[in-house]
Amino acid sequence: MVIRNHPRGRLVFDRDAIVHAALRAYIESMVAGLPSGLRYEVCDQTYWKGDVQRGPHL
Repeated sequence: MVIRNHPRGRLVFDRDAIVHAALRAYIESMVAGLPSGLRYEVCDQTYWKGDVQRGPHL
């Protein structure tokens, strides 16, 4: 934990969490480019295809 004093308050950084998130993002970006896939179907498309009452049209 790194604590910095700032005129508007204390800032606390967890270096382990920051490094872990950066490493995970790097590995996910490498794996996403593989031809085998490993795609996340839930978040693959960022737009809604469907009706609110009836659900998604896949």
